[in-house]
This record gives sequence, structure tokens and C-alpha cells, in this order.
Amino acid sequence: DYLLRILETIHQYFPDIQYITSYARADSITRKSPSELRILREAGLNHIYSGIETVQTKFWNLLTKGLNADTADEKWVYGEKRQIWYCRNLFCWGIGGKELSEENATRTAEALNVIRPDFIRVHATGIKPESKMGEFVREGSFTLQSEEEIMIEQKRFLQQLKEMDSYYVNEHIINLLLEVRGNLRTDKEKMLSDINRFLNLPANEKLLFVIGRRFNIFSCWMIWTIKNYIKKQKELYRKS
Repeated sequence: DYLLRILETIHQYFPDIQYITSYARADSITRKSPSELRILREAGLNHIYSGIETVQTKFWNLLTKGLNADTADEKWVYGEKRQIWYCRNLFCWGIGGKELSEENATRTAEALNVIRPDFIRVHATGIKPESKMGEFVREGSFTLQSEEEIMIEQKRFLQQLKEMDSYYVNEHIINLLLEVRGNLRTDKEKMLSDINRFLNLPANEKLLFVIGRRFNIFSCWMIWTIKNYIKKQKELYRKS
């Protein structure tokens, strides 16, 4: 009832509004019946953003989000919700460290092949030193991945995703390759090609690219390529 009053007020003051978005955890969705979810959709709540982060059973206990992987992966939740909302899901690379990298990619792909969300947003994991995960890193039970290893994890994940009408996007500045984005039905091979282009770089160029991105000298591959080209032309000019 409280949510319905909020939606009613929004439409009262913004009668031309087209989209209303809410964060939504899997456990908050399961507390509502399918009919209640449908009523919210009819009242104008047409986008949800769900941060699942990972579907690794072992790691859910460490996240302490108040639910487990089985709850997050319940098919009826997403199957019913799919008919109600425009769905966005967030997943994190590197959240399992080196120890669970392959499992994170595989299990996440399996879950998304069932959920089939409209949007798939991916972030690289940033660990704060004072957090519990920071403590795991210091004690050695969690091994941080390199930039290259995180990209290998993302490649493994993309390879296992089925073709579906979902938009996949690296949209946070913490992600190394922001240009890896597109519709899984039409752009999957292009995204894999962009990842392979980085992975196939000579070690010194790979390091230069990572440093340039992390110091915000450039934001994407194309800008790096242009700057690299200009630098080479200047060197040729000086030599001539």
C-alpha cells in the first residue's frame, strides 16, 4: 500500500512520466505475491534494478545479504517478474577471487540463461581495505585477480551466455573495457572480439593500456589507439 501511494503521487505531479525504477532484491520480490507484483506494474512501476552480484553458493554466505543463491535463482521469481517489469541485473567480476573465478562465470551464465533480463550490467569488483573482504585478502583466503584474469573471466561468461534479446554493458568507470557492450543476439561475437583484442596484446602494450585506463588518461580503446597513433607519428617526424 505504501508503494502504491508513492506511485500515485508520482503520477499526480508528473503526469507525462514514462518510466519508474526501483531497486529490488530477490528476497523483497519473493515476499510479494504474483498478483501484488502485477498491481505494482499496473500502477506504473515498470523498471527494476536487481544487484545479484554473483550466484556462487559458497560466496553468498560471505556477502551476508540475507538470502542465499537458491533464493536469488528461483525460476518463478524471474519468470513471473519477466512479464511485469523491464529487468536489469547486475553482476560483479572478480568477486570470488582467483579461487572461484571459473565458477563465478559459469554459474552466473547459467542463471542469466534462465532469467533472460532486458539488461545485464557488469562491474569489476573493488575491495575496500577496511571491509570484511579486505580482511580476507590480507589473511590470504581471497586472492585478487589481475586485470587480465578478470577479462578472461568475463570472456568465459560471455561465451556461455545464450543468444537472447538482452543488452550487455560495461558501464562503470571501474571496468577496464567500457566498449564491451551490445545486444547478445546481434553483438556477442563483436564483444568477444573486443576482449580478445586486449588479451592478445604484447605484455608491454597490455600494461600501458591498463595504466592509461587506471590513471584516466583515456576512457576507451579507440582514444588509446588515436593517442598511440599520434605519439608514433610524432616520433617518426622527429626522426625525419
